[in-house]
Amino acid sequence: MRDRIFSKWGHRGPLSWYKAAMRGVNTADEAAVAEADRPCRLPTLLVVSEQDYVTRADMQTAKSKEWVPDLRIETLDCGHWIQLERPEKLSRLMEHFAQEVTAPQPLKPHEVGSRLPGMAVTTQASVA
Repeated sequence: MRDRIFSKWGHRGPLSWYKAAMRGVNTADEAAVAEADRPCRLPTLLVVSEQDYVTRADMQTAKSKEWVPDLRIETLDCGHWIQLERPEKLSRLMEHFAQEVTAPQPLKPHEVGSRLPGMAVTTQASVA
């Protein structure tokens, strides 16, 4: 696996992300985000690996839970490069998650008018 990943270009591509992070490329942009806007309020899939000793699953999971209230966590038995080591499994997880979050959700009775701008919520009790 390692040979397949690094045989052509070596570590150049994979290490570019780390170089940019260490240089603080996004620091100014991230500092400009208001505290109230920092949490991710969208459904989120976090895929972590059991054998990644650089970005450990336990640390990723704990930190992500602080900032992502609607978080689904999947753990795979592989190393750091999940997309290269378990591409089929990762693709299946992502496809399933996308189907889950895009599937139409039935409205609950108390939500009938609340999702439409300018619409009042009317219940059976208030009509009588």
